[in-house]
Amino acid sequence: QLLPVARHSLGPDHDLTLKLEQRLSLGLVAEAPRDDLRLKRRGVRRDPFDLDTGDNLLEAVTIMQDVAQRRRRIFGKGHPNTREVEANLSTLRSLAESVDSA
Repeated sequence: QLLPVARHSLGPDHDLTLKLEQRLSLGLVAEAPRDDLRLKRRGVRRDPFDLDTGDNLLEAVTIMQDVAQRRRRIFGKGHPNTREVEANLSTLRSLAESVDSA
């Protein structure tokens, strides 16, 4: 719900808008948090990249590519947030490759 408001109010290239899009991308492939509390009680740490569906993964990669491109253009390659997005994109691409090869 916040993303359309951020795009409209702040613009598509604002830092907060880009952060929301990055979180959306990661959220598309993250396991639903409903079991987190139960797992935490048992000392099990959930992998934030547990896959939901291949379609979600493809959409997540597409969104993250767009965010990475805009971050590089606006903030530069050396900016910490740009490096974080690049790392996330690399992880998502690796996951996509492993799903394709399975």
